[in-house]
Amino acid sequence: MEEIFVAYDHMLFIKEFEETELHQHMVKHLTIDLGGEMTCELNGERVVAEGYILQSYISHQRKKCSEKSIKMVFLIDESSSLAKSVDEVLGKSPYKVLKVDEVERIRKVWQEKHELLQGKENFKKQYDKMIDEIFSICGIKRKKHNVMDERIRKILTLINNEEVLPEMDTICEAVYLSK
Repeated sequence: MEEIFVAYDHMLFIKEFEETELHQHMVKHLTIDLGGEMTCELNGERVVAEGYILQSYISHQRKKCSEKSIKMVFLIDESSSLAKSVDEVLGKSPYKVLKVDEVERIRKVWQEKHELLQGKENFKKQYDKMIDEIFSICGIKRKKHNVMDERIRKILTLINNEEVLPEMDTICEAVYLSK
């Protein structure tokens, strides 16, 4: 099973993850094991958890997962307002282990709402509702405008309102950028 959902401020992967190499990158994480707990190395510390929130640029590695375990992994764009809300939740900590009851509530939301995403009708509305509920459980606030840079919002609006992708000149002119 593998599903990928893409939004302006994040990507969501639902898939079976194996062990990973130690790595770091420029996105924040919200990771939930949908079937049990996982053993990880987060910022040099061994952590056993069912879910965690991780700051960007922090070294991490999944070492052991429950059998046939599906993970819900949100990769959150560092430049978004959503990332700023994650910063508020984490404070100065490099990561936060979620409480078991929080993870159970997230799993329940996923189980109840996931089926609604299968049909194309009202997909965005249903997805946004589900994601807002999941983030809320973690204390993460998702604002209407996910992209902080007004010029980027203008570009996205311009692209979304056209059937054919506008010429680069048109885009640059609309937001006062040089080519």
